[in-house]
Amino acid sequence: SADGYTVDEARSEASRCFLCDCKNCWENCEMIKWFRKMPPRLGVEVYTDSQSGSSLSMRSLTRETYSCNICGKCKSVCPVGVDVGALMQFSREDRFSTGKNIPAFHDFWIRQFDFHTSEAFFQSPPKGEKKCEYLFFPGCQLGAAEPDRVLKTYDYLHNKFNAGIMVGCCGAPAYWAGDKKRLMENLEHIRLVWENMDRPVFIFACAYCENIFRMLMPEIRQQDLYTLMAKDDTIVPARPFDEAAMFHPCIARDDVPMQEGVRTLAGRAGIALEELDNPNRCCGYGGHMRLANPGLYNEITDHRKNASDKPYIVYCANCREVFRQKGKECAHILDMIHGIDPEKCAPTLKSQKQNSLEVKKRLMKELTGRDFNPEKHEWDSISISISPELQDELDKKLIIEDDLKEAIWLANQTGERFVSDDGLYQCSMVKAFLTYWVQYKELAEGGYEILSAYIHRMKFNREG
Repeated sequence: SADGYTVDEARSEASRCFLCDCKNCWENCEMIKWFRKMPPRLGVEVYTDSQSGSSLSMRSLTRETYSCNICGKCKSVCPVGVDVGALMQFSREDRFSTGKNIPAFHDFWIRQFDFHTSEAFFQSPPKGEKKCEYLFFPGCQLGAAEPDRVLKTYDYLHNKFNAGIMVGCCGAPAYWAGDKKRLMENLEHIRLVWENMDRPVFIFACAYCENIFRMLMPEIRQQDLYTLMAKDDTIVPARPFDEAAMFHPCIARDDVPMQEGVRTLAGRAGIALEELDNPNRCCGYGGHMRLANPGLYNEITDHRKNASDKPYIVYCANCREVFRQKGKECAHILDMIHGIDPEKCAPTLKSQKQNSLEVKKRLMKELTGRDFNPEKHEWDSISISISPELQDELDKKLIIEDDLKEAIWLANQTGERFVSDDGLYQCSMVKAFLTYWVQYKELAEGGYEILSAYIHRMKFNREG
């Protein structure tokens, strides 16, 4: 200010004075506060960890490395731009490359990533054509949560811009897991499709997808969906709430056009909008830190849920699902545009897979005339019953119905299961990085009722 220090003078004074103490990151990051370690100490620990030849590495840092949302909030509030998220991302990549990573923390999402880049993947130019000027890239979670968000949006973009579509994953799960090889292989596949379609402009519905492309494939021209739709005055979204708060995703922090586009669209609905006092904080989904630190995850998601007593308008599929799971009223801007019920419950993990395959099935039929036949498994015919309460618990543990069926099928094939006197069964299934345990009973009408299930990282040696 006119009466105070300039920025350079303030930095000089802060470096001289032992009493000057900045805690902006501490006050804005639950992870830093949770572990009670400031960036200088974290930096030393990450460096020491990266130089360690032991497979055990630093036990204290392991949990911290995988507890970060990698959302960039710390950097945005730091006077000198210190980025703890980049530090933790370096640690994840270093650990993965040296075999010191914890695969179980990211196993669920890596398996989902593999599903979205293989069985659920679909790409096509407009019907009857080989190339296009625009290509819609909705990401993997938009259609998994609600197929019509992708299908109706594509109908609009096809009619308006004769756009093609690519339904896949940007690679965020591999990026957060530190698996650079898997990430780059996926991006090279996307690049090949882009080249074959004559290098169209990508239209993004997900801010994180757009960020991944901007960071790793800057040669691909980008356009966010919401800025594009905001220019169309004929689009008037439904009004689910009279008043609402805008919840901008963390990764859209510097994407002013995208923020303005969503704000314009929501304003057309006649909603009285307000901004959060501290915007662009991660909903909790970022970094896939949920399994590494469930307590911190719950703290973060509770804080975001309670940042306003008003419902939220969101434009990130992950934010929407986090808030619906927490019971927070919210509406995705595409739900408002396409007349989709914003009060729908968050889909189960099984439903998400089915939704993704439904998107591919309908697009394939519409654009290529071909039928889609999903992969078949020997355990698909097994019928299981799960109570709503248990289903909610299993989803929180990231245990999907297909794994329960596979475990029961395997027990039936091998006979390796425990049976109690009252007829309850318990079986286990060892996967690459996790062991699944399922307790169940047979139903008189056929099939099985699941009573409980859990996972752990220990493996049992069945030999000897």
